[in-house]
Amino acid sequence: MSNANEEGVSDTGVKPTVNVRLRERQVLFVAPDTEGTRKWGVYGCPDMYRAADGSIVVYDPGNMDTYDRDAGAMVEPVAFRSVDNGKTWESVASQEYGRPAKVFTLSDGAQVQFRTKSPPVDLRAAGLRPEHIVITPNECGLLGLFRHGDIPLAARTFEVRYREAGATTWLSSDGVFDMPELYVGAVVKGKTDAAVWPDVTPNFDCLDYTMTGLHMGCTGQEALVEADDGVWISAIYETVPTERNARYFAQLHCIASADKGRTWRGRGCIFDLREQTTFGATEEFSMIRQGSEIVCVDRTDCATTFDPHRGTVLARSADNGFTWSKPEVVASSSVTPHLVRLGNGVAALVFGRPGVHVQFSSDGCRSWNALTSLIGKTKEEELAAGRDLMDAMYIDTVSYSNTRTVTTGPDRFLVLYTDFKYEGQKRKALVVQEVMVAPVV
Repeated sequence: MSNANEEGVSDTGVKPTVNVRLRERQVLFVAPDTEGTRKWGVYGCPDMYRAADGSIVVYDPGNMDTYDRDAGAMVEPVAFRSVDNGKTWESVASQEYGRPAKVFTLSDGAQVQFRTKSPPVDLRAAGLRPEHIVITPNECGLLGLFRHGDIPLAARTFEVRYREAGATTWLSSDGVFDMPELYVGAVVKGKTDAAVWPDVTPNFDCLDYTMTGLHMGCTGQEALVEADDGVWISAIYETVPTERNARYFAQLHCIASADKGRTWRGRGCIFDLREQTTFGATEEFSMIRQGSEIVCVDRTDCATTFDPHRGTVLARSADNGFTWSKPEVVASSSVTPHLVRLGNGVAALVFGRPGVHVQFSSDGCRSWNALTSLIGKTKEEELAAGRDLMDAMYIDTVSYSNTRTVTTGPDRFLVLYTDFKYEGQKRKALVVQEVMVAPVV
């Protein structure tokens, strides 16, 4: 990177309210150029999280986001670990990390984890039939909507692991979502190349298939907020019935636990975007506390050619999640948006596709400035250059833009992203880059 100082840091052009610097990017892995790696989504969804021992882990299953059943045999999972806050990395055996278990560190230093207790349950074998059926956004299958309260209690129970600050022993208890009227989506038919829709086993995993922030939706500290009275707050997605039960539409609900994660109940709807989007809230959200408010952002891009809604939306709550402000668009693209809360009072918003970009706020996420691009162009820049937006996002794209973040200090954080044109070739690389930001004094 040009104009780097002795720390390997380069200054970027920013507005005067904050000073942003980027550390030289670290390439952790470059995929071989094979038939398997050329497929869309392969090596496209790496995860990064801080483990219980304080180390930072990067893990990529290889074939996470692809409908090609053979892709798993074509690529290998990879994992990397840093014990010095992201300065250096070592390759580790991927089977040690497999499916990462997020660790939330609370304000008093205690740690909490949420884990599934059993393999996914076959809802059809359990005698359940969907109350509604909707088509998935990319039209690759049919999603059955099952009432959460009808699913056997054992299948709805997960493990809550809690460890007090300084303790070495984890305490374990059962946890459950006490939301019987919540609709849970499970695929009941899948589409093949021959346009046949064969039956698919409608599996249910109490953390995965509700796409809750306790396990899905985002990573690290971006999914669990502590209220002033000690209540834990997170969010959960719900696919809701639509007209004629034909079209997919999702809402994001605020959930809360007053008993250290053992019981979760609905508190308020964060995003109901019926009048603003085609498919509603989708896949990824991020939530942080800013002073007396909770701020939440969500993805609206559903990766379809007929969905014009691709912006990151933001809402805030001043009453610990019971009511939320009207959603506002705060970025022009929205794949895996992340809110990062730093100790120096600055908040960052990471978003992407096309590219990966960061913008900053010093006033509680009310205004944004100092847009910094880590890779690629923004939506506006791609359009100004005369490119077809869908081509730049999904065909000839520079990055998959499924990002992850980990805070590494009061003024800095890591961003994990992909480079799909590594060294000018169509090769896929996993990249970590540290972003440093401080208010201008």
